Amino acid sequence: MGTVDEPRYPSISVNLSRSGMATQRTSILNVLFGHRIVVSSPPSRLGGDISQQVIGIQETLTFFEHKITFVCQPESPYHVGIIESTRKNSGASFISQDMTPTGISVNVSVPSGSAVWTNSAASPTDFPFDVIVGGERMTVTAITGTASPQTFTVTRAVNGVVKTHQNNDSIDLFDISYTGL
Repeated sequence: MGTVDEPRYPSISVNLSRSGMATQRTSILNVLFGHRIVVSSPPSRLGGDISQQVIGIQETLTFFEHKITFVCQPESPYHVGIIESTRKNSGASFISQDMTPTGISVNVSVPSGSAVWTNSAASPTDFPFDVIVGGERMTVTAITGTASPQTFTVTRAVNGVVKTHQNNDSIDLFDISYTGL
């Protein structure tokens, strides 16, 4: 836990009395110790989504406020790799078209005889996951097709790098998982 190289967010607070929180109120109140919470679309200065594990909960009720504060720690040390997953590619995949810095869809080819990537229809629980192309980390949110080439829908610049990619650039799984013992 102490060696995780990522920002720490020791507490994340939510004010449930805000009218904009009405639709999420039940979900927030059902969060328990050990659950993973994700802050989507935080301010750009904080980077991408914030993913934390809840290790404590504080609740404050006043006449004007209902505030929940989650005491947190990074949840990434609990990522466990899956051996023999179809998501693990052969390492020989490549993009089969040029990709502009704003493109969010790309065709990916796999050499003949190699396993294709999983797809959204067959394995929806496999998504999202991250890949790396030319130093740019992308989050794959969907894959269509069961044969090469497949179409990946991606979120760009997860690691702050965004650039043009060329036809035949390799694409690999960005593996930050650990094998459970």
